[in-house]
Amino acid sequence: MADVQAHNTPESCWAIIRDDVYDLTAWINKHPGGDKNILRLCGLDGTAMFEKKHGGQEKPEDTLKGFEIGKYLR
Repeated sequence: MADVQAHNTPESCWAIIRDDVYDLTAWINKHPGGDKNILRLCGLDGTAMFEKKHGGQEKPEDTLKGFEIGKYLR
């Protein structure tokens, strides 16, 4: 978790979603809902926020896969 927490800025934004780690830096300014929605996830476990907004929706799920950089081992 410490590795993810260290990436909590717009210049390096990592987040955990469902035990996978994602580098969302490149997506910040491309997110259709605005950059603030991604910036809220930086350095955190964003599972609940992602699920609440996008859980089960095909396009957001597919987009997210493209940013996966590793697994979060609890």
